[in-house]
Amino acid sequence: MVKVNKQNVAGWFLGLIVLVAAVLALMALYGPVHLEASRLSFTSLSQLDARSRQILLYIGYDAAVFSTLAFVHYAIDKGIAVRNGKRSRLKREWRRTPEAVLLAESLLGGVVGASLSMLIFHHKVHTWYFVWGQVAFSLLHVALLAYARAAGWL
Repeated sequence: MVKVNKQNVAGWFLGLIVLVAAVLALMALYGPVHLEASRLSFTSLSQLDARSRQILLYIGYDAAVFSTLAFVHYAIDKGIAVRNGKRSRLKREWRRTPEAVLLAESLLGGVVGASLSMLIFHHKVHTWYFVWGQVAFSLLHVALLAYARAAGWL
């Protein structure tokens, strides 16, 4: 089995996004899911039924938890990176948070926390797959919500 490492982490997450998009497209074209564009329009959350509001509340909890985790992990990783950069006076380096963990937290709903942490601490802002990964994950989350709404799941 191939391990996720610094050289291939972007490819793994891009592949995961493509896989999710392909599964959703196949479900809509050939599977049990029938999308209706008329379900996408609503003016307020009060128009949703109780089940849909409850699901959106759980999605909000997920986003809050993973955003907090991502924010804290990015901040800690930045602190360790700065500390390890001064290693001439240090005896040993501290272990950094793996990039796959940072990206996974964003993928699982922590895009807001990760993006804020990137802006505040200037961490991973020069790594293209982190910057574009946040954009891709945000678009994926919006697409998943729209898909779930059009499929009648929300």
